[in-house]
Amino acid sequence: MPSSTARAAKRRPSTASALEIEAGEWQTIDTTVVNGKAEKPEVSSDCVTEEEARDPMKALTEMQKQEGQECRRMDAKQNGNTVSFVMQCGDAAKGSVDMEMTFTFDGTRHYTGSYKSEMSLGGQTMTSSGTLDAHWVGAACKE
Repeated sequence: MPSSTARAAKRRPSTASALEIEAGEWQTIDTTVVNGKAEKPEVSSDCVTEEEARDPMKALTEMQKQEGQECRRMDAKQNGNTVSFVMQCGDAAKGSVDMEMTFTFDGTRHYTGSYKSEMSLGGQTMTSSGTLDAHWVGAACKE
């Protein structure tokens, strides 16, 4: 039986710049440093739908279209197998967040990423940075 990637390739013409990942259960290890202090790595699981798997960039670009976003800047760009995302939301009086993220897709079943952010609220600022390491677990998602 063909893999979901093979089925997706038959449904959609291949382009050099297209990113696709496997649909199903994904596990991500997030290693974070907050205000200079290393946090315990966090492991999370997410379910990626067939639609999301066919176009990982769509989730980022859809965020730009959501009503109620108070962002001065929200840009997602793809260069080969690398995706970068920059957002600047809020204001100094109500609170703000500036974030930069980069993801590198090593294939349909693995990607890595890095991020840095600065959040301000009530005159206090918190900085964080970290790395992500995500891999495909299987086609079936846990409930």
